[in-house]
Amino acid sequence: MIRKQYVLALAGVLLLMGAGGGLVPLLAQDENSDRVTVWDGVYTSAQAALGKAHFESSCSSCHEGDFSRADAFLDDWGEDELDSLFDLISTSMPASAPASLPDQTYLEIVAYLLELNGFPAGDEALVADAMSDIRVEGRDGPGTVPDFSLASVQGCLARDADGGWVVNSATAPVRTRDPAASTEEELLGMVGTALGTGVFELLYMFPTPDAYLGHKVEVKGFLILEPDPDQMNVSNVTSIAPSC
Repeated sequence: MIRKQYVLALAGVLLLMGAGGGLVPLLAQDENSDRVTVWDGVYTSAQAALGKAHFESSCSSCHEGDFSRADAFLDDWGEDELDSLFDLISTSMPASAPASLPDQTYLEIVAYLLELNGFPAGDEALVADAMSDIRVEGRDGPGTVPDFSLASVQGCLARDADGGWVVNSATAPVRTRDPAASTEEELLGMVGTALGTGVFELLYMFPTPDAYLGHKVEVKGFLILEPDPDQMNVSNVTSIAPSC
C-alpha cells in the first residue's frame, strides 16, 4: 500500500446520493464538443409515456410533489452522468420493494423524468449501456458543481493562521457519489494531476490527519460555497503523495 486512509466523520446524512458512484469530472466545454448530454434527445417520447405509467403506478404514492422543476433536477444531478440517477432509483425504489422492477421499467422511468424536466426527446431510445456517457448539465453547457453537493478536490493539506485545516492549491471540485476514499488505482492516477488555485477550509476533521500535513491529498466532502474561503464538510482525507 502506498498510503494509509483516514475515514472521517460525515456530518449530516447522505440523502439521495446513491451507491457506488465514482468521481464525475467537471470538464471544459471546448474539450468536450462531441460529448452527449441530456439536451441531445437521448430518449423517445414513447419511452417517456411508458415511464409515466410506471411512475404513476409504482412511485407516485411516495412522490406526489412537482417533479417538473429543471433547476431542482440540475441541483441534484447536474455535472453527473445519467447512470447515477438510474442506479439510485433501480436500487432503492419503490420504497416498499426496492429493486423489484425490471431494469427496462427503471429505464423508462428515467426517460419520463427527463421529459418531465424539460429535456427534449429524440429518435433513439435510451439504453442502459449509454447512460454512463450521457452528461446531465444546464442548457448553456457545463457549470460548477452545485452548492452542498458531495465532491472531491485535490490539493496541499495545511494549517491556516488560526490552526484550522485547509487544502491549498486545490483543483476545481468534481462531483462524486461515494464519500469513502478513492480506490488505490484512482489515487495512483492522481499523482501526476496538476494542482489548481483554490482554497477550501475543512470542517469536521475527525480524526485529524496530522500525518498528512504537507501531503498532496484528496479530500471528499459536502461543498459550502462562497463563505470566503469556500468550505468542505469533510467525509474523507486520503494522501496521494508525501509532498506537493
